[in-house]
Amino acid sequence: MKKFLGIVLAALMLATVAFAADITVTLNGETVDCESYGSPATIVEGRTLVPLRAIFEALGASVEWDQATKTVSSTLGSDSISLAVGSTTLVKNGEDITLDVPAQIINSRTMVPARAIAEAYGVGVEWDAATRTVVLTQVVEEETVEDTFMRYSEAYATGCDSLQVVADPEDAANEVYYMQSNKGDQQSWTYFWIPATFKPGERYIVNFDAYLDTDALGNEITAEKPSIGICFSYGDFAESEDGKTTHHGNTIDKKPSRYDVPVKQWVHCTYIYEMPATLNEASKMDFGIFGNPVDVPGMANQLSVNFYLDNVTVEVYEGAAENGLQSEDSIKAAEDKASFDFDTASGVVYDLDEDLDEFIVSATAHEYTNGHLIVTAEGENADPTITFKNPGLFHTDNYNAVAVRFKAEGVVEDQRHIVVYFATEADDSLSQSKSITVKYDELKVDDEGYYIAYIIMSANSAWDGQITALRVDPGNSKGIYTIDKIVVVEK
Repeated sequence: MKKFLGIVLAALMLATVAFAADITVTLNGETVDCESYGSPATIVEGRTLVPLRAIFEALGASVEWDQATKTVSSTLGSDSISLAVGSTTLVKNGEDITLDVPAQIINSRTMVPARAIAEAYGVGVEWDAATRTVVLTQVVEEETVEDTFMRYSEAYATGCDSLQVVADPEDAANEVYYMQSNKGDQQSWTYFWIPATFKPGERYIVNFDAYLDTDALGNEITAEKPSIGICFSYGDFAESEDGKTTHHGNTIDKKPSRYDVPVKQWVHCTYIYEMPATLNEASKMDFGIFGNPVDVPGMANQLSVNFYLDNVTVEVYEGAAENGLQSEDSIKAAEDKASFDFDTASGVVYDLDEDLDEFIVSATAHEYTNGHLIVTAEGENADPTITFKNPGLFHTDNYNAVAVRFKAEGVVEDQRHIVVYFATEADDSLSQSKSITVKYDELKVDDEGYYIAYIIMSANSAWDGQITALRVDPGNSKGIYTIDKIVVVEK
């Protein structure tokens, strides 16, 4: 996991020839007003002393004074120190560090050698003789993944007691997030959340590594196809009440955000989501990753799951891939195949001047002309479909994509997308959950003005087993569609 970066600068010994009244102290270029704390920097036994409270508070450290023992205690981040007046021993995180000069009281204020600052909190200390300045440099902790529209630093968990950071189950030197369910034998969803600020119509690509561990009771997961899901939470409509949110576990094209994952094995997941144009920008927004409940032998209901996460990023996406669940390889393949060569295609090729009887066409009218299928869709409920008569040729072990060369004229703007539906032996329905959608504006256009759609079917987790039905919808509205060639592509 990308963690905070801390840089400790070595402390330097300070020059000793200076008058107290002349000494200035700066921290990261800003002057520290020591005199307002009752005592300026001064020289004692050849060492420059600075007012402890002034410096520590400027660093953002706490300062506590024990009058009985005359001891100063302080904490900053994960470090804690204590220093007794008159002592040359500074205790940091339980370990003793010897100083050249003891802490002491001057003008009723605790003064410490500048080197003590570096020893305490890794602050760089230099002496600028020309300006008689103690120059302190504090390296501010910063995230390697910056908070932008995603507020990673505010990540939290639900269905858990807290969001834990633990050792990687496969690499103890690496730290990862752990979502440990607190729901016992109840059916529930374990969630990791990141607050965010999304934009209407913007597309986002999600990447993360997931490791499915056990069920909520700590038992080994034996359920078939356990899964991780992706969820966006936001207000559905710009005019909706502020703060109203809904969990969107599916894409806006109704595709499931399910990602089947193995048990006790890291897997990389990639997902693309497009915000609706009606997004309520005033609503609370979050991005979530969740573990789906699993069947457990002997239990009346499903149990929630425990899982690890690492390398979670959400970025604006402008590539050529459809909205919905994707694998990283399928996205790259879709972009690489954007200019698919139909003449050298490997797979089952349907050249529409020869394969006139291979399809059932649903539309107001259709005809085969000059080696093309011309589909004319008219009326309010026009929905042209091209259904394969013999889908039993295809098994997902051998075929993983569908390529279509086509034109589309007069299509309603928000229906300008091509969809491929499929069914399997396991589920013989042609449903939205078993489809891949690509918008026209994401497709390449060849020299003759044809769209080239290369659709990775294996991007949908249901593309598994024997295909029993296959259908191409070149659009979802009235219009004239000219289909030149369809290829079911071999792996």
